[in-house]
Amino acid sequence: MIRAFPTFHPALAVFYLLFALMPLQWMVIGSFGGFTLRPSYLAILAMFVIVATRPKLINAMQSVVARHGIWLLPYTLYVAWLTLAMVGTPGQGIAFRQVFFLLSFLAAASIFAQTGVRAATVRRLGGLALLSFIVVTEYLASKVGQSWTIAIPRFLTTGDLDYIIYGFFRATFNAVENARGTEVGAAEKNALSVAVFTAGVLFRMGAPRSAPDRLGQAVMAGVIFLLVLLNTRSVLLVAIAGLPLALWLGIARNGIGNLPALASKSLLLFAGAAVALLIVSSGHAVFEALSTRFSFGDSSTVSRFHQWNWALSRIEGNVLTGAGYGEIDGHPVHNLFLGAWMHAGLGAFLLVTGAYLAFLAIWLRHLTDTVLRPKVWHLDLRPEWIALLPMTPLFRVWLSGDAGHPVFVEWMGLAVFCGALTANAATARNLTGR
Repeated sequence: MIRAFPTFHPALAVFYLLFALMPLQWMVIGSFGGFTLRPSYLAILAMFVIVATRPKLINAMQSVVARHGIWLLPYTLYVAWLTLAMVGTPGQGIAFRQVFFLLSFLAAASIFAQTGVRAATVRRLGGLALLSFIVVTEYLASKVGQSWTIAIPRFLTTGDLDYIIYGFFRATFNAVENARGTEVGAAEKNALSVAVFTAGVLFRMGAPRSAPDRLGQAVMAGVIFLLVLLNTRSVLLVAIAGLPLALWLGIARNGIGNLPALASKSLLLFAGAAVALLIVSSGHAVFEALSTRFSFGDSSTVSRFHQWNWALSRIEGNVLTGAGYGEIDGHPVHNLFLGAWMHAGLGAFLLVTGAYLAFLAIWLRHLTDTVLRPKVWHLDLRPEWIALLPMTPLFRVWLSGDAGHPVFVEWMGLAVFCGALTANAATARNLTGR
């Protein structure tokens, strides 16, 4: 049985710290044996200690594993297989990071299942993450003569994304004393975008049910604007697809018993989306910049196809055992499935594909339950917004860095998703006695 801890339990305090630090992934505390220590990892280390010393949290972890073992088991076996295949190669850090992230996921999911089932808690987590990002970046920007009050008006009037990326964010990020080189890597900026999107989703998950969530709508609009400024195409695409999905799930969940009302509200939603597309195509400087960014004719898109063709050519010569770790243009292949097969062989590919399909089935089950069986959801969190948390890893494993593996912030989104599903199942058992 899972029972929530008191509001000020140490485990929950560390969870708040984790999400306050999560948007600061681009900061580096130090490096040890090829492993980069970042601020949020300190909160995770504290979580490890708390979970290991709290029987309730160990029981919650067992509940998480029992409910999600269908994908956790094959993924764990895959990580073990990959670790053996990567030993002694330049890619061994990839496997080591996944071991650490998987353990972090288990710790965070168990704490969330035990303590984070209150809407107010989740609302604070999302708000704290967004506030820490805005405040810290404003402070750092002021050290180099920049500010949000300068960057935002300039972008809105000129659509100058290059200024935002290089003149504002690069200068701000590198205002940190231990910044490396002259540019924060694309992977770190992508992780920041995932953290910002996840924070916005958390804020909306904790919306009160008594009235329309006007504050949440305003915050999510701000989140989308931040994603545009951060210029991470993969995360922005997820947001563009995810927001209408969440809105429609909410409409369908509340209107499944009234089909005419459901149909009319769905039509209004689609009409609103069409109007938004017309506005985007209006020719304003901002929208022109976005149109250019999403043309998919840039070097990033071309490089993905080049990587995939290269990986397939290596796999063809070593179908069963793989060709071992390899890089092209200084990077491993940006695809989880091709990377697994190329680096560790057919067995690794089958394990990670099985894990992906199993998790996809859990996510689709949550979507259908949200619409067709709304009464199976017992938590005061909004299930339609919870559905958005796995979308970034489900999509980005096909094209992201680190050989397509989920990054730390994506694992934390999965932890909240799986922790919430585990807590809801426990609540259902408590109510029904089964």
